[in-house]
Amino acid sequence: GTISEGTFVTDDRQEIRMDREHGAVAVQISRPAKLGIRPEHISLSTDRRAAGLAAQVESVETTGAATYVSCKLADAQINAVVSDRLALAPGQSVKLLFAEGRTHLFDAATGSRLD
Repeated sequence: GTISEGTFVTDDRQEIRMDREHGAVAVQISRPAKLGIRPEHISLSTDRRAAGLAAQVESVETTGAATYVSCKLADAQINAVVSDRLALAPGQSVKLLFAEGRTHLFDAATGSRLD
């Protein structure tokens, strides 16, 4: 996506305000960027009215203590690990919710963290 004036815009034009709650600096220069977050810091909602980024479920694997969900967001594959047993199916729409203070921004060209 792109970071501009403290907002990360995904390739499909969804926006995340990158303020102190998200653990990233509000970069004022517009530039291509990558948003990073660990799979265990993502939660999922099937409520279409929920905040978060809209994505499509690609696969679901339920194990003893966790459910592994692979989703498609624009052209990116997003993997989430949740402790809840979710009744999800491939093709289903979900909202991805990121834990506060757990996202990171990286320069798309160099891979350097944006501080």
